[in-house]
Amino acid sequence: MPQLNFQVPDQLLARIDAAKPDYLDRKGFLCLLLDQALDMPATLGVQSAAGTPSTSIPLSTSIEESIKTKNKGTKFVFSVPPSLNVVRQELMTFWTEYKAGRKTRAAAALLITGCQSILDKYGEKVLREQLELASANNWQSITLKGYEQFGLPRRAGNSPAQPEFKHPAARVFQGGRFVDDDGPTTNPVLKDLF
Repeated sequence: MPQLNFQVPDQLLARIDAAKPDYLDRKGFLCLLLDQALDMPATLGVQSAAGTPSTSIPLSTSIEESIKTKNKGTKFVFSVPPSLNVVRQELMTFWTEYKAGRKTRAAAALLITGCQSILDKYGEKVLREQLELASANNWQSITLKGYEQFGLPRRAGNSPAQPEFKHPAARVFQGGRFVDDDGPTTNPVLKDLF
């Protein structure tokens, strides 16, 4: 825990000790006072000549005002675009019941983009599997990069197994025949031809 060292005038220390309840030590009481003071509207007390607070000067800055106005904005409502209607129910369930982390407009955009990318590249079945895993494990989001890094089936060398697409004419010829041939022809009509 960080430590803060500072000097307190004798009169203030006497006031602190007088107000402190018996069940708290001085450090705990000061932490409680600071925590409560931070939750109150920020004001700076100005003392009169008699030493008593007479007025309060607000300390609000443009940063505090921008935070207050940002928090007063409309609440974000998650919706599924028509392109993802095939998994609408699963997406809504994940967002409302299982999604970990913040549920902001940016988080929704990341989720929708990731799901759309997976759907376009790998299809509906893979997207449904990812939504199921995300719900079971309380993921923060679903992304194409995450699926390609962790979700694709692995080969022996621990690299993702990508489908191998070869041109139909890419056949290997060895020993007087094509390697992918099944061997001698078993069709009696074609047997005489070879």
